[in-house]
Amino acid sequence: MNGPGRWGWLLVILPLLVGFAIYANCRDAPLLYERLFRAVPFLHWSSSKQFLNSRCHALLSSGPLANWLIYSLPNALWVFSTCCFLKHELIYMQRVSTSQRVFIYAVIAVMPEVLQSCGILVGTFDQIDLILSLLIIIFVEPFCRVFSF
Repeated sequence: MNGPGRWGWLLVILPLLVGFAIYANCRDAPLLYERLFRAVPFLHWSSSKQFLNSRCHALLSSGPLANWLIYSLPNALWVFSTCCFLKHELIYMQRVSTSQRVFIYAVIAVMPEVLQSCGILVGTFDQIDLILSLLIIIFVEPFCRVFSF
């Protein structure tokens, strides 16, 4: 089998960058990535974060769509990127069948939400995140195929 198409890696990298940008610009709660930025003294993360948050909330009005963009979309983009990456690694490197890949996608996409709902993993269980993750699992294989990834 051939490797990924010329633009295939954009399916992994671009959603991660967009999701990270949303997190960095719009999320108020201290997240894991923020601890990494605080460790780098020249970034002045606290003041930068306040500025980024004020810009995001000025651009987005409050409401369901803004909440979806800020809280659910980054997770969906992460799930999509992870599934695309795994599809490439599992099909081209390990030759894992489609049904096995879909099972792996489901475990990776759904498990964090399940663990959050049980109180085992820090975070907030969100049904929208769960539904989006399941939709991504359904569509990631055909979507990646369109881009020869």
